[in-house]
Amino acid sequence: MKKWIYAVMSLTLSILLLSCTADRRPTRATAPATVAAATAGAAGKLETFNLVGTEWQLEDLAGSGVVEGGRPTLAFPAADKVSGNGSCNQFSGPLQIKGNEIRLGPLGSTRMACPEPSMTQETKYLAGLQAAERYEWNNPYLLIYCKDLEKPMRFARLATPAKPPR
Repeated sequence: MKKWIYAVMSLTLSILLLSCTADRRPTRATAPATVAAATAGAAGKLETFNLVGTEWQLEDLAGSGVVEGGRPTLAFPAADKVSGNGSCNQFSGPLQIKGNEIRLGPLGSTRMACPEPSMTQETKYLAGLQAAERYEWNNPYLLIYCKDLEKPMRFARLATPAKPPR
């Protein structure tokens, strides 16, 4: 009986994920999402860092660390989209960046249960992302400051796989 339930749940999740990626309507062109930060140089110039095509792993959830075994991520597949893993479930949603202001969401996610404390971490992580107000690049970290969180969420960049030549 358990195998049958797992098979149905897996099939349902697969269909849900495929339906989320099947929408290929053209989107309006937007400027690339960038992070501007002061460089260490004496000239005081601003360094820009393009978020599009990058993926990050959460290293600290507003001062509370990260549950071992959980792998919360944040990816910027397009200038107006965000996606990732909350610890248990995949999520995605819209993205808006203006200057150092950032808005994510509303975020949609799969709804698989997982053991504690990963489920609690995911709830706090997704709520924090949807309350994001501003961000900064503090080499090598991406910091996202969220309403009602005293400290920022800190992310380290994940290596992106090389794209095959065309």
